[in-house]
Amino acid sequence: MRVVEQVTYDAWGNVTSDTNPGFQPFGFAGGLYDADTGLVHFGARDYDPVTGRWTTRDPLGFAGGDTNLYGYVLQDPVNFNDPLGLWTFQIGFSFSYSLTVDGIGVSASLGFGAAIDGHGNIATYTVSGRGGALGTPGFSGGVQLAASNADIICQLAGPFNNVSLGGGWWPDATGDAFWGQNANGHTVTGAGLTLGAGLGATGSVGRTNTTLGPIGHLW
Repeated sequence: MRVVEQVTYDAWGNVTSDTNPGFQPFGFAGGLYDADTGLVHFGARDYDPVTGRWTTRDPLGFAGGDTNLYGYVLQDPVNFNDPLGLWTFQIGFSFSYSLTVDGIGVSASLGFGAAIDGHGNIATYTVSGRGGALGTPGFSGGVQLAASNADIICQLAGPFNNVSLGGGWWPDATGDAFWGQNANGHTVTGAGLTLGAGLGATGSVGRTNTTLGPIGHLW
């Protein structure tokens, strides 16, 4: 095995040595390094290692735990880090049916479960939806796993666009994707997979609405 590149950083992410500049795009703390600007892209925000600050405010606001909305890990990169970033994860149960004639019709869905985010917030949720369907009449139900790039679970509440495709004959699998805007105007996107039982094969396009229960805290 041969080492093709070795990069070292100071505590704030400034490159102190690089044996093969430009060989690969990954930078400080796993972000994507932009050689033209010197910034490190982390998806929700860009980090500037020269100033030790983010270039935009924390999308969580003061709920992120720092009074400096541009600050990086409470201004102490030696003892603190932020490995989780922005994400939500959901696990629950989902049920759906479709009524079609000559391959065209309507669909409806209902689900419930629990959602958690990278900041330790947890809440129950219920989601319902309806839309147009293509395929055969049928129904399905099972365990659903889903994830999104929402800042916190609160931003899973409300209406979303949704597309899904699935089917089976007793064993059934359905995949879906959803997207919409949160209260700050940022686009939230996510996807899920439901495994269970059902009859028929259907694709659907529609709208869903999610309601959250009381929010608790795991950490």
